[in-house]
Amino acid sequence: MKKQVLSAAFLSVCFMACGAPLTPNIPDLTSITPITPITPIEPKPQSNSVVTPTLPQVGVLPATSNNAMWRKVTVGIEVINLRAHSNSLNVDHPITVVRIDPTRVDIKVQYTPTDPHRMSDWHNVTDADVIINAGFFTPQKTATGLLITNGKAYGQSYKGFGGMFSIRDGKPRLQWLGSQPYTPDVKITQAVQTFPMLVQNSKVMQNLPTEDRHTYRSFIGIDKMGKVLLGITRSSSWLLSDLAAMLASHPTLNIDSALNLDGGASTGIWLRGVPEGDLTDSYDTVPSVITVKSK
Repeated sequence: MKKQVLSAAFLSVCFMACGAPLTPNIPDLTSITPITPITPIEPKPQSNSVVTPTLPQVGVLPATSNNAMWRKVTVGIEVINLRAHSNSLNVDHPITVVRIDPTRVDIKVQYTPTDPHRMSDWHNVTDADVIINAGFFTPQKTATGLLITNGKAYGQSYKGFGGMFSIRDGKPRLQWLGSQPYTPDVKITQAVQTFPMLVQNSKVMQNLPTEDRHTYRSFIGIDKMGKVLLGITRSSSWLLSDLAAMLASHPTLNIDSALNLDGGASTGIWLRGVPEGDLTDSYDTVPSVITVKSK
């Protein structure tokens, strides 16, 4: 696929709303003008469509297995490669998931709209142990939702849809903005908003997008033990409903809640100690990532 064609397809997930750094009083998000027929604010919070391009796979981690075990990356960080089932195509495909003990690491949201990077370059500027792409952004590389990095807020909060991952008093939290709207809180030091929420209380969210296509996916979750999970699919065989169903039911992951991250051309993950040729690099440069560094 030619780069210009892929870029045009990818722009269909980006919205023309953006925001400058805000004070703690975040103004209401009154409108977002989409480039394509999708509209992020819908009567039903979970009815937002995400259309992303299909990409060639870049690199493959070691072979996956149903009997795979968690492997230590460094203090507080483990990785596993699993076979997971995509219901819509009735196939099993590999996924990579990193499990993080939040008491033994620092989790941050990084945001550089004027200097975006591919995943293979983000580690040069963050020195993190784990890096994954974060939320959606406009063609100008500005976030479509709220981000908080080191206590400083950017953009505008989604209203009535989507979810937010945050670090408050050093503790991770995932909230569905449809039932728990964002309110400014000086104790929140890191946050990223994206959509849709996939899993809540170990159950698949209702009203997931129906106008969807198979593509690469990435997600952030919290398991029933309070550990943070960062993961990507290693094939383009996934609808959002496939991802939600798999996360809610996979016994190894033990998911309590999960939120979709920007997928398609933005999908990428980097882990310290794993050869770059064995990782998935993002096709596009991305302005925001979630980073993890062992203490």
